[in-house]
Amino acid sequence: MLDNYFLPIVENQPASRHGQTVPKLHPQETDISSNSKIIEPPLNLHHHPNNLLHVLKTPLHHTTVIKDIHKNVEIQVALTFARDYDDKNNPTQGKFSPFWDRAKVTPEKITSFKTKYPSAKVLVSIGNDGKDRVFPFKVDEDRRDEWVRNATESLKDIINFYKLDGIDVNYKDIDVRPAIFGRCIGELIKNLKECQVIIEASISPNADKNDDYYYPLYLEYKDYIDNVVYQCFTGPVERIRAIVMQYDAKKVLLGYSSIPEDWTPVSPPVFFIVLHSLLRSVQINGASLKVKLCSIANLPPKWILDVLSFFFNPGPFKL
Repeated sequence: MLDNYFLPIVENQPASRHGQTVPKLHPQETDISSNSKIIEPPLNLHHHPNNLLHVLKTPLHHTTVIKDIHKNVEIQVALTFARDYDDKNNPTQGKFSPFWDRAKVTPEKITSFKTKYPSAKVLVSIGNDGKDRVFPFKVDEDRRDEWVRNATESLKDIINFYKLDGIDVNYKDIDVRPAIFGRCIGELIKNLKECQVIIEASISPNADKNDDYYYPLYLEYKDYIDNVVYQCFTGPVERIRAIVMQYDAKKVLLGYSSIPEDWTPVSPPVFFIVLHSLLRSVQINGASLKVKLCSIANLPPKWILDVLSFFFNPGPFKL
């Protein structure tokens, strides 16, 4: 059983139609995440207040199934997690192994998925959920170069074995100084990009670690980082705008969660209001949604996708 995943909800791409932008769905943490292109231009939320009310009253158990995804949607799946720990939870200094269910997530299944959806990209997510402090980012400072070498080679093996397209960095629990984290992660991404092992790299900062860890990493290695997914549900709503404005708007996605226990301190209505405001002021490029799933066939609850469709697409929201 897959644990959870971030479903990329919308990222604006340049469009040739009347100078408008075209929404693109994008990913985040975990077992499944997606990057999508929608053909229609963004829609002002105020155009359909009655429909929006109806959508919000839709039963929450409705789900969208992968087979229903529109052919123009680009999907991005992030497998969580690969970790540099052994089977006794001891750190291995950069020697990463998959911690997902390897019996269910196989190279054959990934190949089949990508054959069915040629535009799909599948990433390996390195990190932790920050809840139990079992797998913190930890490097012996005098061995940081060794960590980079080990991480580059071990992740190269994982990426090649599973035929993956990129890497997502999603550490919430970090036990090293910011400079060590930035150097190790930055050089890892740079190595994988320069060796042409990956075509996509994203980082997923949260409120607690953004200023000291992720933003300095981004400043130093932004030429190698394609997307920044800010986990806005991890911190106070007052900081959201200030944090996302630190990054290049064309790379920023506002990350949220469809899991009720994650809705403190940022509730869904607040998220939608902030998302609308940031999109209207062109301070972000889209959104990403964390969800739990019991099967790779199930995407987030349909009501969430329908609500988000009012921001980006005048027709039905398709995934």
